[in-house]
Amino acid sequence: VAVSGGLDCGKSSLVGVLTHGAGGAPGLDNARGSARLPVLRHKHEVASGRTSSVSTQVLGYGQDGEVLNYGGVQSLTLSDICGPACRLLTLIDFGGSERCLKSALWGLTCLLPHHALLCVCASAGLAGTAWQHLGVAVALGIRVSVVVTKADAVTPARLHEVVEQVRDLLSVALPGMEQTSEPRGGDAGSGAACASECGVSGSSGGCGPLSPPAPPPAPADMREAAPLVTTREAAVNAAHAVSGAGGRGRGAAP
Repeated sequence: VAVSGGLDCGKSSLVGVLTHGAGGAPGLDNARGSARLPVLRHKHEVASGRTSSVSTQVLGYGQDGEVLNYGGVQSLTLSDICGPACRLLTLIDFGGSERCLKSALWGLTCLLPHHALLCVCASAGLAGTAWQHLGVAVALGIRVSVVVTKADAVTPARLHEVVEQVRDLLSVALPGMEQTSEPRGGDAGSGAACASECGVSGSSGGCGPLSPPAPPPAPADMREAAPLVTTREAAVNAAHAVSGAGGRGRGAAP
């Protein structure tokens, strides 16, 4: 799963919370970046709080579906997770700044993700390289889920505005997707992230699912459905088309 999105949308913190914990529960962030520390690879990333490299973290599941990463009294090592795991999920984290776009494209193409998780900050909305990341994922035929992060830092009205912005974009980026969602229970301003899946039914948080049309039969290996490497022209055109659909009028990606 490629965790993508713009700058300062909480990608590394999300990966850190999902893959590190103890006592049967994930290790939550302290609002000062503690959750992202196990994900960051370089000293300058820790100092700036911004990822510039590609990092992979593993999420292991036991026979009954329990998350093995939270089983110890402290964070487990990779061998402790992979040994007893019946199923593994690899999360690929990369930088969201413009200067890290080449590394992000490498992560989306050469690492062959089966799924892309697009993080959208509730306070900033769709901004920065999120447009390019989504455009490349659509061009490669990678299934995309959208997660609205930092939902507890904004008002319910702002959260609703961002969710609608995401829906408007996806309705253009993925033509034919029927939006039949209904507001779900719970406080829209809570810290739970809102997710809207494209190509996979279901969601979590304050917004309901987006129901796509029935997909064609998938090959045995989903990686065969997408080219190994996209061309520069195809990636730029896809990113520009999605950016234009969102009304941002962005130029070609660098």
